[in-house]
Amino acid sequence: MGIESHPLQTTFRPGDAGELRNKGGRCRNCDRARKGGEQFSVCKGCKTAVYCSEKCQREHWKDHKDMCKYSRVNEELLAEHSGAPGAGMPNLVELKSLLRDFSEIHRPSFQTMLLAKLRLLGGVDAVLGRGQQVCLVPLKYREPGSSGIVNPALTFTYTNMVLLPLDRVLADPQGTHAPIVEGWNASASLRERLRGVYAVEPGFVDIMPVMFSPLVGPTQMGYFPVYRLSEEEPREQNQNQLELLSKFIEIGVVLRQPRPDKAPILGHMKDLGGGRKWEWRPLVDWNIDPEWKRAKTTKERVKLLQRKMAEAHPSA
Repeated sequence: MGIESHPLQTTFRPGDAGELRNKGGRCRNCDRARKGGEQFSVCKGCKTAVYCSEKCQREHWKDHKDMCKYSRVNEELLAEHSGAPGAGMPNLVELKSLLRDFSEIHRPSFQTMLLAKLRLLGGVDAVLGRGQQVCLVPLKYREPGSSGIVNPALTFTYTNMVLLPLDRVLADPQGTHAPIVEGWNASASLRERLRGVYAVEPGFVDIMPVMFSPLVGPTQMGYFPVYRLSEEEPREQNQNQLELLSKFIEIGVVLRQPRPDKAPILGHMKDLGGGRKWEWRPLVDWNIDPEWKRAKTTKERVKLLQRKMAEAHPSA
């Protein structure tokens, strides 16, 4: 699932190759949330889009059909080439599932890092003034520990974000970044819908495509909103933010809101049974935690988080 207006997932099941990842997703047409235990129908083509009614599904088809076809073609390609890409690695279908979960788990961190990166490059207006950009997030598969249990927050390692001019990427549709070209061409209606969703938020500028790209295996496309700040932040603050959030991803710290009306806090993915089911749990409320407030540097905060993670995962 792309980066949309849907609620963030808090439950993950590694190895689940089902297409519908976010079981709490809103209707793709009217954006209505589910009531109680209400079940929405799922598009039989891509198995990712959910709808509250047949009427909404019919109305949305004109906007959804390109992305639906794109998703189905990708699935067919994976099914045809589902063998393991290398010794000790999952097969391509499993890798796609792990990548989808990893990018969804760390969505708030990657979103915040993208904004910090844009500010370091001169600000959203300066960067987009040079033309539409694509954010490339290179990743590398990280094998599970000796237990063999796959923590969905720790399946890939991250190094750096790279911004590429979209026109240069589109000029080479058969090249290295062909998935970006395909995703961009198929997502026109989706991007327009997302612009409408985010347009009411202060400082919103545009949607930026983001491609999570492992060295080996499938890629995952997402679409992040970008904003301009009303006040500039010091360069050092943006750099520290990038470094700290990178560490979150490295050690498996996961940002989530405990409730829609609360600010995000730091958490972790808790194993609820032999690695078959993981759920988000709070770790540190950085808004009020006295230890966090006493830790002034990135190094001190990372050390605190590592200790908290060791306490939360004593057998890891």
